[in-house]
Amino acid sequence: MMDFYDAARKTVIWLNEEYRSTVSKYMTNKSNVILGRKFSLGTEFQYEFAKRLFEGSSYLVLVDTPIKLPNRKQRVYPDIVIIKDNELRGLMEVKMDCGWIGEDKLKDELETYKEITNSSSFSYSTYTDESMEKKKPFPEVVIPKNIKKIFVIVSRKNDHDRIDEYVRELVETAGFELLILLENTHPNGRVNSTEIEEDIAKRKDEIRKIINF
Repeated sequence: MMDFYDAARKTVIWLNEEYRSTVSKYMTNKSNVILGRKFSLGTEFQYEFAKRLFEGSSYLVLVDTPIKLPNRKQRVYPDIVIIKDNELRGLMEVKMDCGWIGEDKLKDELETYKEITNSSSFSYSTYTDESMEKKKPFPEVVIPKNIKKIFVIVSRKNDHDRIDEYVRELVETAGFELLILLENTHPNGRVNSTEIEEDIAKRKDEIRKIINF
C-alpha cells in the first residue's frame, strides 16, 4: 500500500490529464458533432482514488457498489466502502467540487450514510464474469459503532462559498472529517500538472492525518 498523500497526488494529476485528453479528443476536433462540455469523470476518479489508496493492502474496497441494509427496501450506493475482516472500517464520499451541491441534496446524502452507520450489517454482491449475468453474494458485513468517515472534496474552486456557508457544518455534524485536496486549482484540464502538484503539496500533512487506515 502506497503513501496516502502520494496516492491522492497521483490521482488528481491523472484526473487533470484525463480531462485534458477529453478536450483534445472531443472538443477541439473539426467534426460537425460538437461536445459542449467535458464528460463527467466522477465515478472513474472514485475508482482510481480507491485503487491507488488501497491496492495491495489487506482491505476490501467497494466503489459505487450497491449495498443492502436490513431495514431498507432499496439498495444504497456509497462512493467508497472500506472493509477488513468482514467488518466495515470506513466510508468515503467524494465530490469533484461544490458547484452542484445544494443544501437539501447534501442533507439527503448524509442521511443515507446515517442509515448505513445506524445499521448492524449490510450485504452486497458482485458480478462473477464479463457477461454480467450472474452475481455472487458475499457474507454480511458487520457495521461497528465507530467507523472512519471522510468527505473528500477534490477542489475548493467553483464552490461559490458553499463550503463555508453550509457544507462544512453539515458534513462535520454528520460525523465526517472534511478533506479538501486542492485549494487554488481544479484538475479540469485547464491547468498544468505542476500547478496541481504545488497546490496539493500544501495539504500533505492534512491528507496523511485524515486518510489513515
